[in-house]
Amino acid sequence: MSFYHVFGEVGEAEEVLIHRRTLFIDLTHSELVKCFIKPYEKGNDFISKSNEIISIKNLRSVEIICTKNSCEIEKNALRIKEREELDQLYGPGHDYVYPNIGDTTYRDLFNVGENVNKLYIKGHPGFKAGRWELLKKVMIWFGGIAGPVVVAGMVKWLGWL
Repeated sequence: MSFYHVFGEVGEAEEVLIHRRTLFIDLTHSELVKCFIKPYEKGNDFISKSNEIISIKNLRSVEIICTKNSCEIEKNALRIKEREELDQLYGPGHDYVYPNIGDTTYRDLFNVGENVNKLYIKGHPGFKAGRWELLKKVMIWFGGIAGPVVVAGMVKWLGWL
């Protein structure tokens, strides 16, 4: 089973420093489509994993990473691998202090997962929003002209006039 993780740079246009944030973690394919892809394509705001409303107009970039295992399993496997590499370098039994540098989920999953943006991101945010607008206008125009003509023809055919 594949797990999808969505990361994005979110910020106002005036902001100088925009941080990469974790938007969704451990989504299935159907959850990815429902929670992120559909709102992205339609240009709608969405709710991130931290229950924060993300305005699509403030989304500067997005990356979708696919992994074979869940986030925690992948991160634990990466920590074990890092620990083994440090043990080889410095010898076993040393204690290591990892600095707290914030959310490392993106860095960790980027190293073990596959970027699948090209499979899911087909255009800019909201590129499917106005897809049928021209057809709607044509149908309204056609209905506005054809409707009265049809009604007038029925009235004449029924002999009401």
